[in-house]
Amino acid sequence: DIGEETGAFFLGFEDDEGSLDQLSLDRLHALLAPANLVRGTRLVFVSACHSQPAAEVFAACGVPHVVGVRADAKVLDDAAALFARHLYLALVQGNSVRAAFEMGTAALAGTAPSARMLHPAAEAAKFILLPAPPPARASAGGRLSMPPPPPRDPHEA
Repeated sequence: DIGEETGAFFLGFEDDEGSLDQLSLDRLHALLAPANLVRGTRLVFVSACHSQPAAEVFAACGVPHVVGVRADAKVLDDAAALFARHLYLALVQGNSVRAAFEMGTAALAGTAPSARMLHPAAEAAKFILLPAPPPARASAGGRLSMPPPPPRDPHEA
């Protein structure tokens, strides 16, 4: 969330008494980096409005796949829930994180508009996956060159 007084991004956590603990990006980085708390963590989903700055901290601390919401975007709860459902379902089915992310955004974008979500495609565009994929390479003819396909497994039919 973004603090009304400071304009700075923070992750909000509630303690046992219901008080808000505003975890700043600096504090998040200080907690994660030196202690190597993210070692072995393969995916983080920061499901919150404007969460790109926090997602960038997780990525900078070594998490290889981080999903967040663009820094300039508020996401609807229904959109976040639908995206998450399809993202996790695709992961459980054995898809790569990139493929699961794309399936989640496609499922959200393809949802019929409703009173609770007027523009599903716009909601889908709010999600980001870090780090961004490397840009495609251009070949001599100006066409994009794709990496060669992986070798075929001789055990597959």
